[in-house]
Amino acid sequence: MDKVLEVAVPNIKLLWVDGSDLTDYFEDGEIDRLYLNFSDPWPKKRHEKRRLTYKSFLDTFKRILPEHGEIHFKTDNRGLFEYSLVSFSQYGMKLNGVWLDLHASDFEGNVMTEYEQKNSQVRVKLSTELRQNFKKKLKIKPSECLYFT
Repeated sequence: MDKVLEVAVPNIKLLWVDGSDLTDYFEDGEIDRLYLNFSDPWPKKRHEKRRLTYKSFLDTFKRILPEHGEIHFKTDNRGLFEYSLVSFSQYGMKLNGVWLDLHASDFEGNVMTEYEQKNSQVRVKLSTELRQNFKKKLKIKPSECLYFT
């Protein structure tokens, strides 16, 4: 986020607002692509309505995206990943791609976040150290990604 603020890119808006209020800031169909990167999974059932892939948020996203707009969703939380697959399907969204390990896929449009870069390096280092010390491979939960319109 600091890099975006330093460079002053004209086609990026950073807002510190509740996601349900996005229609107060954007006109219908104004956003071509929306990135949901590693959002809070809100794992407790009673917090389901806070998940960014809950139907009320999908209603908001549908309004601000054009007919063929895109949502790129990434998470490293398996529960949120599975919940979101169901949520998108029930909402009637067309999935254009689903990856259990985005970094090992052939998808060329991935914009790696600082979070992904940092954790990828840590995972490689831990994996190498564990193999050397225990001669076992560390089972790493890969970054999971959905891409749909």
